[in-house]
Amino acid sequence: MTTGSRTLLGAVLLAAIACAAHAPVLDVGFFSDDYQWLGRMNATMERPSYVFTVFFRDFNPVLHSSFALDWILGGSSAWVWHADSILLHGLTTALLFLLCLRLGATYPVAAAATLLWSLNVRLSEAVLWPAARGHQLATLCTLAALVWVLGRPGGSRWPALLIVGIGLFAKETALFAIVAIPFFLPEWKRERRFLAGCAGLGAGFVLLNVFIKGDLHTSGAGLGALLLKAPFILLRPLGLGDIYRFDLASLIVVGAAFAALAWWLRRGSGLAGLIWVLACSAPIVPLDKLSSRYLYLPAVGYAVVFCALCTAIRPHLRSDILRRWVPLGAAAAIVLVLLANTLRIQREIGDYRVLAQPYGELIERFGPAVSTLAPGEVILVVDAAPQTTIRDLTREINERGNITKLIPYRRHAIDGLIELPDLLNVARPRLPGTLGRPASEAGDSTIRWFRHDGISVSEVQAQPLDTIPVERVHRAAWDDAARHFAQPL
Repeated sequence: MTTGSRTLLGAVLLAAIACAAHAPVLDVGFFSDDYQWLGRMNATMERPSYVFTVFFRDFNPVLHSSFALDWILGGSSAWVWHADSILLHGLTTALLFLLCLRLGATYPVAAAATLLWSLNVRLSEAVLWPAARGHQLATLCTLAALVWVLGRPGGSRWPALLIVGIGLFAKETALFAIVAIPFFLPEWKRERRFLAGCAGLGAGFVLLNVFIKGDLHTSGAGLGALLLKAPFILLRPLGLGDIYRFDLASLIVVGAAFAALAWWLRRGSGLAGLIWVLACSAPIVPLDKLSSRYLYLPAVGYAVVFCALCTAIRPHLRSDILRRWVPLGAAAAIVLVLLANTLRIQREIGDYRVLAQPYGELIERFGPAVSTLAPGEVILVVDAAPQTTIRDLTREINERGNITKLIPYRRHAIDGLIELPDLLNVARPRLPGTLGRPASEAGDSTIRWFRHDGISVSEVQAQPLDTIPVERVHRAAWDDAARHFAQPL
């Protein structure tokens, strides 16, 4: 078998292992932000340029396009969306393996580093939750660009620049990976045109976001609080976040450890890996909330550091006993870690199955009701549900004792779960030219009233609105698509 065939076989095998570990999520439904994306798919089918709209304070046309493709292939069938995310994770796994090899790692070390990353339960949210796919796409693109450049000395760099640009428009976190790219290039002085192109893409992307976005959605915490938070983010992908104490002494210890490691690995790719971790973790520190999906991109740097550490340690194994037993001991430890993480990923999938259940039930509950709406009619829902679903889910997930999930309560959504226009677009079969849209309090003629009590949905007679709390009244119209696009975004 040639070296190229062996490398390709290894990449495919590692990708298959990563996909298999996450495959049980295929029969899990949607959760939370998934429905906000699903609810926009009918509009995207009517006007494809809709992918270039700012959603969730972000401009992610590549991510939006990937969701549109899923909608075309499978509509609201969750397994199609999950299969796409799993496939992307497999491709990213293969690219990381190739990157480790091109940075000089041996075949077994590159495989171990890749598996430790791809089967890390602290990164699984980006794979298991379709709404988090932007982090996958950003990671995939930056790795693909690096693999292209390292594998073609003196070759064309335009494909790599194109891939970098695609990554930026998948998730803005790709911008920070660009900062680390020069450190991966041994002959970086010869890559000045490529690096200048990356810098130009990054600068243009920053200016675009400053122009089109009014909120960076940061926590507003002071510098001291952010400094104490940073080591926790650095340690979390390694499973050490829980032992960090958020005090000055811990900050000093973690800082000194990273500085010592950077000094030791300064002449190899390990330094590039550490810079990648630091650069890609930087935008996470100011965020108001931290979800594990944000760790997907930074953790790639740890795989590179792992390879560099193995290379640095090998010359110090001078005796035959050490050369024999240290690798065996390390291999046994790695296998145990991988098995533990694989089991915990299954627990994560179980969590998402629990989380998805009330959302799926809500869609099924409203399906028969909204299917009777005629074009132009407005549905007004009085939500009489106990509003305890999010609280109960949070308690149940905490009792399961797994990684904590952020379960947002949506004040303007049915039972705090799904906003009515999104619910219409998911629960109702698609009619070309017609989609669910927000409806104003006045100006819509035909209004049909429904009551949701948390168990069933029933049509009722109109009631005096002044007797119903405003947060319990939800309106949407099943109407002409043109009226949707006439609304301000």
